[in-house]
Amino acid sequence: MSSRTNRKQKRTGNRSWGMVNVGLTILYAILALVLLFTMFNYNFLSFRFLNIIITIGLLVVLAISIFLQKTKKSPLVTTVVLVIFSLVSLVGIFGFKQMIDITNRMNQTAAFSEVEMSIVVPKESDIKDVSQLTSVQAPTKVDKNNIETLMSALKKDKKVDVKVDDVASYQEAYDNLKSGKSKAMVLSGSYASLLESVDSNYDSNLKTIYTYKIKKKNNNSAKQVDSKVFNIYISGIDTYGSISTVSRSDVNIIMTVNMNTHKILLTTTPRDAYVKIPGGGANQYDKLTHAGIYGVETSEQTLENLYGIKIDYYARINFTSVLKL
Repeated sequence: MSSRTNRKQKRTGNRSWGMVNVGLTILYAILALVLLFTMFNYNFLSFRFLNIIITIGLLVVLAISIFLQKTKKSPLVTTVVLVIFSLVSLVGIFGFKQMIDITNRMNQTAAFSEVEMSIVVPKESDIKDVSQLTSVQAPTKVDKNNIETLMSALKKDKKVDVKVDDVASYQEAYDNLKSGKSKAMVLSGSYASLLESVDSNYDSNLKTIYTYKIKKKNNNSAKQVDSKVFNIYISGIDTYGSISTVSRSDVNIIMTVNMNTHKILLTTTPRDAYVKIPGGGANQYDKLTHAGIYGVETSEQTLENLYGIKIDYYARINFTSVLKL
């Protein structure tokens, strides 16, 4: 009687254990499916057939667990294997999600450019508000669109219509301001670094009385390419804060990815390379770093023209993004 009771209890225990393993198998299958979908959808680990190896490994584990359950062998081993690989799949999903979130956050700001436009006066000036101005100096031929946007915003916000006197450059406007030939000037944040290279204390000589941020979407958003060989432009700008800020591009690297040979070639171009800058640079020769002042598209196009290639994607980094990474 006792022997029969023990056998009955053992069968009941085996059935309960079997149900647990069935539940773990379903859970593992779902986690593995999510992991594989994420890996292939976002092309994670798609080198040296690593993604294929992982897929085969996960399927083998699933097949072995089903076989052990069918033959009712080693239920404890089955449970341990399913728990371990379920946790591994969960960790993999979490890791992929973290990578996706990081790239999404980077793309949110990299998809547009932001320029801070200001109206400034000498530090010791009695002028405290734009309503006291009748005119400002600005290089309208160099930075026409941004200057026009600033003046339109000024007219709308302050109900002030200020005349713009054209000069050749921001440097000339700054020199006129210091010498007293003008009372105020327009200053673009992206050109401020050029003034700094000439006068390291320029900022302490100026007083800002109006500021407006111009945000515009970058036109060359990355698109999926079918080619097994593609180029990625990596631009490192010399600023802290938002990656959308337009500034000089001091690091210019072209990453050529060859999926056929599984090799990556990095081509770096010195920041001071004397090159022809299209777009806002009016096809004039200047330092490569100054192309960044006109936006990442201009830097990209400059390098395309220089090397006679097509750049498919771009990535932007600055001091803040390096610290966060």
